[in-house]
Amino acid sequence: MDPLNPNAPSPGQAINPPSGNQRRKALRHLSASLVIGVLFLVSQVIFVLQTHFVPENSRLLSPVEGLTRYELHATLAGRELTDSEIRNRYGIASRDDVTLTVGALRAAIERRESNAPATAPVFVRLRTREPNGTEDYWLWPQE
Repeated sequence: MDPLNPNAPSPGQAINPPSGNQRRKALRHLSASLVIGVLFLVSQVIFVLQTHFVPENSRLLSPVEGLTRYELHATLAGRELTDSEIRNRYGIASRDDVTLTVGALRAAIERRESNAPATAPVFVRLRTREPNGTEDYWLWPQE
């Protein structure tokens, strides 16, 4: 306690600096953990970039068997719908690679067309390419 300043905090318990051997152990442990963490993060970035930029990549970011590539064309009253009109009408882009199956894509189109009021004749052509390479065309309405 300082006799000149009674409000000064007491020095408390003295902290002994770690010994040289303890410092070396701590640095080795920190260094190994840091290297492992950085390598893990770098590998994840490489994985995501490769999956995104390589067209025929065997690695997947989803638990499905692969991506279904599709092209959707639709005409309403004889007029071809634009990409934005297709997106507004069906909730999907006019062409994309998706994790949906071909059946799920068809079901989305059928549901929209079955629930929509028939103001004008609608014709849809869906071209799909499955992950195994199988290509197919599908038309709405089915005749």
